[in-house]
Amino acid sequence: MTPPPVRRKKKKNKGRSPILKYWWLAPSLAVVGMIFYTATGPRWSRARIDAPTRRPIAGYFADTQVMVREYRRFYGKPLNNAEVEKGFDMANNSVAGKDFTSAVGFLEQVAKVAAVPVVFNNMGVLYAELNDKSRAVNAFREALARDPDYQPVRLNLDRLKDVMALGADPVSRELEPNNTPVLANLMAPGKPVEGEIEAAFLNDL
Repeated sequence: MTPPPVRRKKKKNKGRSPILKYWWLAPSLAVVGMIFYTATGPRWSRARIDAPTRRPIAGYFADTQVMVREYRRFYGKPLNNAEVEKGFDMANNSVAGKDFTSAVGFLEQVAKVAAVPVVFNNMGVLYAELNDKSRAVNAFREALARDPDYQPVRLNLDRLKDVMALGADPVSRELEPNNTPVLANLMAPGKPVEGEIEAAFLNDL
């Protein structure tokens, strides 16, 4: 007698599990999250994007703390003047926007309180950009009158050969005429300057 056939239950093919099927989704989300965090997270993690039009021009110092340190050095006391620092920052913003005329105006106001080399150096750079060579030389000369070895100005004069041709060093010998504030000779402190005293001035003494 033939035994009855054995019936085997077929296993249903349920397919791969969702974890195995979508394993790639978790790494992808992690990468997207990392990119988003880098762009919008803390300042230190943000990607730095510098537009070419907002980069400082060559020879210009946009660090306000440089001015603050020089003020302490030349005046012997801390600046403690928020308006002056704000004026320096506004000049930097104008430079970033390529508005050099406004930037010079801000620095001229800053120089009334903080007449330090970096301010005059920046003014000289801006005047050179505006093709006002005589004012550029005067600004550089103002910086060198306070520090004859001020390297930023020396480097700028070396870079701006056409400006250097006019001469920016403080005088070592009296130049005539110099009888008005506009024509007054700039002299470096502690440096001897040769000059003559007019007879008419001696008679008035």
